[in-house]
Amino acid sequence: MKNAFCSRSQILIFILLITSKPIDISSQGMWEPITSPVASNITNMIGTKIGVLFIAMPYSGIQYSLDHGESWQFKNEGLNEFTKTILMAAAEQSEVYLANENKLYKLSDIKDDWKLTNYSGPKISKLYAGVQNKLFCVSGKQVFMSSDGGSSFSLYLTSPIMYGEITDFSYNGNDQNFFVDGMNTSTLYKFNDSGIQLDSLAHYTNTLTNLVWHPNGTLFVKSDSKNKIYNELTHQLEDYFQFPPSTQRSSGYLLKDEYDNLLSQSTPPYLSIDGGNTWRALANIKWPQTYYEYNFNKNICFLDKQIFISSNDCQLPTLDRYDHFDADQNDLSGIISLPSVFSIISDTTGNLIVSKCQYQYNKFSFFNIFNPKINKWNPLKVNGEDVLAIKKSSFNRYYAICINKTYYSDDFGTTWDTLKTKLKGYQLDIVISPLKELFFVGAHDAIGKSNSEGSDFKWIQTVTCCDGIITQMFFHPNGRIYLVYSNEYMLFSDDRGETFNSYISFDYFSGPKEMNAIGDIFTLGPSLYTIDYDLKKQIYIDTFGVGSKIVGIDKTDKVFVYDPKKGLFQCNKQGCKPFDMTGLPYPHSFVRTIYEDDQHFLYAGMLNDQIYKYSKPFATQTDHIEHSDQSFIVYPNPFSGNVHLAFDASREKNNHIIIENLSGVVIFEAISLNSNLNIETSLWPSGIYIVQVNNKEFKKLVKL
Repeated sequence: MKNAFCSRSQILIFILLITSKPIDISSQGMWEPITSPVASNITNMIGTKIGVLFIAMPYSGIQYSLDHGESWQFKNEGLNEFTKTILMAAAEQSEVYLANENKLYKLSDIKDDWKLTNYSGPKISKLYAGVQNKLFCVSGKQVFMSSDGGSSFSLYLTSPIMYGEITDFSYNGNDQNFFVDGMNTSTLYKFNDSGIQLDSLAHYTNTLTNLVWHPNGTLFVKSDSKNKIYNELTHQLEDYFQFPPSTQRSSGYLLKDEYDNLLSQSTPPYLSIDGGNTWRALANIKWPQTYYEYNFNKNICFLDKQIFISSNDCQLPTLDRYDHFDADQNDLSGIISLPSVFSIISDTTGNLIVSKCQYQYNKFSFFNIFNPKINKWNPLKVNGEDVLAIKKSSFNRYYAICINKTYYSDDFGTTWDTLKTKLKGYQLDIVISPLKELFFVGAHDAIGKSNSEGSDFKWIQTVTCCDGIITQMFFHPNGRIYLVYSNEYMLFSDDRGETFNSYISFDYFSGPKEMNAIGDIFTLGPSLYTIDYDLKKQIYIDTFGVGSKIVGIDKTDKVFVYDPKKGLFQCNKQGCKPFDMTGLPYPHSFVRTIYEDDQHFLYAGMLNDQIYKYSKPFATQTDHIEHSDQSFIVYPNPFSGNVHLAFDASREKNNHIIIENLSGVVIFEAISLNSNLNIETSLWPSGIYIVQVNNKEFKKLVKL
């Protein structure tokens, strides 16, 4: 069948809204806060010689404090889009270096922007700002060095071990420097100032934790079992002070502050102010209860004789300060603005279900329920378990992913049944298809698939791409399934996920993808593009600044983009325009997510954990169909399942409507004598439909 032109006398509007006219938005609304801020997780923290405290947060960037944590400001100018893996190091001259994947930035002064250095090596796993203005970047088995502040780099050393990687590195500026090579087992090597290996000192059957040089010439070697020092006279490793047997966590890091005091990661901590000759316990210092000890060196820093300790856990976020070793704990958690609101959905009772903090693995979150009427948060638990992720299907079924099991509810969360699939929630994420099928992503190069109750489970092994984990999955209105690997590669399937095509790389558009309600795919990095149906070309839409993100989609054809320097925009394939920011704390806090509920109210989740609600409903824009238009859009409304046709009341009353699928099978036929007609489509499969009105034919995209 061929498309025909649509006359205004036949149809003016074809939408999924049940309203008979667009919502009036002629008067401006405003954003209103509905929550109070609390703290969240920190993944890296350092202090400079001039007293500036820096913290890094997953996906959100950098904040700094000039007054020992009493007030905070963002410092993201000059940074490209960053992930949760952020490494920082402070040099002797107070420059700060920041590594994100394979990019290395330098901040010379707090008033300046971050500047990209000339580092061109692989992904950085360790970052050291050493003595004599030397900077070291560890990447797997190699160490790269710069002696000119990042202007140039050279390969400094390569590990001789075939397997494993460099897990710690120590540089003292003389002819006795060291590195640890290994993963489950470890070997300690000595090398000279030219990076040439001199000796293999010791081989451990367990993991060496870290190396600490002391100015008195002692190298402390921390391991899971025995702690050693390197004797410069004998060139051998010797046992040194062991913490009492009752001490907990003695396998953690050994730390050195700016005054060369030594502090152990044990419970209680032990302090030495004389280079390790004598030690005393510090009962007042409390480590976070749920701390990951092998990330510990990233979450403690010493600044002006003060100690800052943070946790990177979602459930119990903390930031504490001790003004000296014997001081009491000073809680800073309520002061700092940290990223917490990652996603928002709503239930049928008017509550918001909000993820408050992103989990470290595979994008899962811990969820809370917020009641806007009484301004109160309650943790969301299902059968006694904390919820890592919650999904809402188009057929009003909720899925709750927990650590031990996954549950589903058909009565809006009153009762929960266990999903029949024997998969633990923290391992896999669930994606719900419009055809009530469940897809389980998170395994390498494989997808699990089952029915809506979790039975008939099977692994789809035909996915071959990139040795990675699927980060996103989209369902096009015509039934095509898209996969996104690591924000970079895309595949699609036209047989409901049974087989997938060869992957297509979008390495120069490596940001997260989004699909709006009508099937347009968008990618931002930092220019906004739309990707065509067959993934063969990209169409430019607009350019945004560094740090910009797609923060949400509406119920029709739009995506929301947040630019830290320009504000909030709504965009579709035709272009972008600013959206009202009145009432939002811009530019002091970032918009993290935008959500449109079933009543078309918008919610903005902010990085400081506040949620703002727009005071007026967001109008779905409906365009009048001109004579030059050959087609128009059917928008989805998965909650009602109704398609609404509105005819010009001043024109023909007898409208003959026929809807067929692509095979020519008549799905619906009716004569409408009224200017409005509702069509029940809740049982129709997703796909492309041909709509005829008075013998005129049009292709429609219908997502149910």
